[in-house]
Amino acid sequence: MIDAAPHRSAWQRFWDRGGWWRALLLAAVYYGLYQLLSLALLPLAAQVDDPASAAGVLVYDVLPILVGGLLLVAFIASLGWWRPVFGAPAHPGSGVDVDRDHRGPAVQRPPFPHDRGRQRRT
Repeated sequence: MIDAAPHRSAWQRFWDRGGWWRALLLAAVYYGLYQLLSLALLPLAAQVDDPASAAGVLVYDVLPILVGGLLLVAFIASLGWWRPVFGAPAHPGSGVDVDRDHRGPAVQRPPFPHDRGRQRRT
């Protein structure tokens, strides 16, 4: 029998598990890479005479933000998290959270924990 679930790499399984320390690790590595890659912009910054000019705004503001955005896009793409991150949100008032993500067709999840044991009026 062929397994229908897509193969997930060790990298993807590591980040799929979640946890506060993984979030802290991600933030620390992101910050370090952001600072390191921003150093690559120093030769451009040396050529800018006036930081308030259009070139100054581009080099000092726009390019570092673009570098940070590209880092996050590369991270999300490496994990295959496009749909969970940028997909349509769940409808919390419906009682059932339907999630369409990398695991395949729609997955129905139980109601929120605070809804258990309540009778719904119809």
